[in-house]
Amino acid sequence: MAQQRMGWSVWVGVMGAIAALAQPLVAQANGGNVGEWASGRVGEVDEWMGGRVDELEQPTLLSTPLLIHPSTLDPAAAVDEGMTQIAQATVQITGVRVESTEAGLQVVLETAAGELSAPATRSLGNALIIDIPNAVLALPDGGEFQQASSTAGIAFISVTGLPDNQVRVSITGNDAPPSVEVSPAAQGLTLAVTLGLATEAEAPEEAIQLVVTATRTEEELQNVPRSVTVITQEDIEQQTRFSQDMGDILSQLVPGFSAPTSRTNTFGQTLRGREISVLIDGIPQNSNLGSVPAALTTIDPRSVERIEVVRGPNAIYGGQATGGSINIITRQPDASPVSQTIDIGGSAAFSEAFLTGDGFGYNALYSVSAATETASLLGSLSYTSRGVYYDAEGDRIPSDLTDAETDEVNLLIRLGGELSPTQRLNFTFNHFSQIQNVSYISDPEVDNIAGVQKARAIELPAGTQIIDAPNEASLETTNLTLQYFHDDLLNSEVSGQVFFRNYEFVGGLPTDLREFFGIISQSPGSTQQWGGGFRSIRRLILKTP
Repeated sequence: MAQQRMGWSVWVGVMGAIAALAQPLVAQANGGNVGEWASGRVGEVDEWMGGRVDELEQPTLLSTPLLIHPSTLDPAAAVDEGMTQIAQATVQITGVRVESTEAGLQVVLETAAGELSAPATRSLGNALIIDIPNAVLALPDGGEFQQASSTAGIAFISVTGLPDNQVRVSITGNDAPPSVEVSPAAQGLTLAVTLGLATEAEAPEEAIQLVVTATRTEEELQNVPRSVTVITQEDIEQQTRFSQDMGDILSQLVPGFSAPTSRTNTFGQTLRGREISVLIDGIPQNSNLGSVPAALTTIDPRSVERIEVVRGPNAIYGGQATGGSINIITRQPDASPVSQTIDIGGSAAFSEAFLTGDGFGYNALYSVSAATETASLLGSLSYTSRGVYYDAEGDRIPSDLTDAETDEVNLLIRLGGELSPTQRLNFTFNHFSQIQNVSYISDPEVDNIAGVQKARAIELPAGTQIIDAPNEASLETTNLTLQYFHDDLLNSEVSGQVFFRNYEFVGGLPTDLREFFGIISQSPGSTQQWGGGFRSIRRLILKTP
């Protein structure tokens, strides 16, 4: 007992010394008025660290919740007294009332004695959370408060007790978290609640993409049981900033599509390593005349609304689709009454001469669109001119096997009209022309040099003529299609299409095949295609009681 008393005396001595050191600071903070601590002096303390502390004046520490009386020197009693003071500082909430107001409602928290501290508020989803510190919930039934609200826009109100002497009020709104105004009172707290307004606009639903290529009928992309890629007009516009070649664009956006070749034909253009079938508005662009296959050199990318790619072999639109099908859908008229678009761009090749004149290229497009409630019109005319290409070392690339030194023109016209609220008719005309006038060809002497050599460009001598053929190589494609739609014919959706396609190619440099076949080849050609289709979707309507 003497040892316990001695240890307690040393602890009190330490506290007295600390208080003595803090006395000047406390005196300064209180304007020099320092009272006695614990109503007296420490008089029963033995020697501490070789000195006496019985003469120390102890300052009064304002707002000190725990008072220790050294005269008693009983630690258990001191702790009990401190806990009693903490309990007296916590306010008990003894009642909760919910009252309707013109602006919404108010929640009144009643206390037996004492004012509640200022709460902290925050929102969580559609709920308003109000946390009140230094408070405990002491309702007559000993439980929590929960009540469904009859006020429009507010769903539920709850008051619960939390650890660490906190009380939480939760007010849940139907569409958004409510707002609150806090009013303290002598014996309670009033929470004036008003309906909340959504602070953020609801995100628009993602547009459902409809595809027709995979099944010949409009289906939601997520419901098509095939590997399908849809390239939007925005994707195409981003790619046309760098290239006007359709093969280049597809190689960037379609998984499994071969690397770009920068050629006027589709030699080497594959999907999953196999041949592709190309369509424009459902019109096949492949033909049996395969000497110059140019299925992708048939339209300016800026005249395209979207591209639907079905990867994998299929026979939906005939043969030649062992790798997949590519359906190019031309632009639709805008919804606005009248709109116009002008697009101008250019390109330049870097070489040793830096921006040489024959390396420049440029492109331009003008389109106009008009629409009424029952009719629509779109006209688009584009022109693209390409210069000579140069490699990374600044050397000229021969033009005879690339699309360099070409001029392209594309004219697109679309007309649409409603015959009735359930019937409409669309007509599309698309004409594409490409002319290539080559001035630099590959030097055949490179083949006689040992080792691996890159192609070397040589300029054609002035006055070079091609016998019995134009000097300029040209490709021309013309597509015409007429489509009919009926949304409710005998409880079915019916559509039909007839089309015509004309494809011609002629001229250009001949191919020297004397080493293999003993001939020099130059093969012009043309082909025409007529076709049509009809499809009907029967709607099944089930009525249940």
